[in-house]
Amino acid sequence: MLHQRSEGLVFPPENLDEVIEKVREVEATPIEERYLEFERIFIDILLKTDARNNPESLLTKLNYLVDIFNQFIKLKPLQKAIELAVQVHADQQRKVKKISVLSHIISVSYAVGEVETDVDVVTAAVLHDVLEDSIPPITPEDLRKKGFSLRVIRMIVELTEQKKPEDDEILDKQEKWWLRKKRSVSHLKVMSHKASIVKAADTIHFLRDLASDCDLIGVEDATKFFKVQKTAVMGRYQAMIQIIESRWPDHPLLPDMKAALQSMMDKLELEIQDLEPEVEKFINHQEEQPPAKEKRVELYERVRMVFITGIVQLSRLVIPF
Repeated sequence: MLHQRSEGLVFPPENLDEVIEKVREVEATPIEERYLEFERIFIDILLKTDARNNPESLLTKLNYLVDIFNQFIKLKPLQKAIELAVQVHADQQRKVKKISVLSHIISVSYAVGEVETDVDVVTAAVLHDVLEDSIPPITPEDLRKKGFSLRVIRMIVELTEQKKPEDDEILDKQEKWWLRKKRSVSHLKVMSHKASIVKAADTIHFLRDLASDCDLIGVEDATKFFKVQKTAVMGRYQAMIQIIESRWPDHPLLPDMKAALQSMMDKLELEIQDLEPEVEKFINHQEEQPPAKEKRVELYERVRMVFITGIVQLSRLVIPF
């Protein structure tokens, strides 16, 4: 036996605070050392708890420490995301108010955090504009090198407006706007639910900020940067709402999206029926998807890798090295 437990020794509740304090001190240690430090703390609890006579007490304490441990590990990427967002957006300004773009990043991230406890989703919210707005450009590969998880990076890519090489050949600004926005709206049809929460929060803040600009400087000045007619811009958001509602009727931010759009429509003196022709263009647009065969091959490769990984891990338990 590695450790011999004293019979009848119960972990006193008053000592839990002391152990928790040790856990909090672990936050200051390098991340690669934290696992070992937490393991020491777990062993300390095991030695001081009468697990045989009081298993619930042991389970409660271990679960509590695991929760704290997970928070520390997960919040580290969020801290890095905030630092990267500040680095990318610090000198960028909103078009009308001339305040830092970081105000938008903070608002979107806060809105996501109000309805979503998944730290990865909040991290993606903080970085949702990084791939589009960074100079020099930041790529998904760069994010991976910076230590962000593949899950976070996938959400960020989902939230990034996809451009194609042939887009640069289009000189007409209105034509280019329609092409890119129809592609973006169409992507909502296949977007993950988690990414859609960030997309909805992004939309809500844009519409609320635009309504605020209308109050500040007037509707015409606030909308003069539109590349197309106002009905086209609002039609895009109505199409997004309809797609989200059709896929997730209980989407947590759907009511706020509708309210933000209606507020902006009131300022533009528009009715929903005024947007129907534009909404139809967005809804009916079909973006090219990978052939079904390629999708099956990709799925097969992913399943194969999971299977192989499981076999390797199992062999390490069974076969001594």
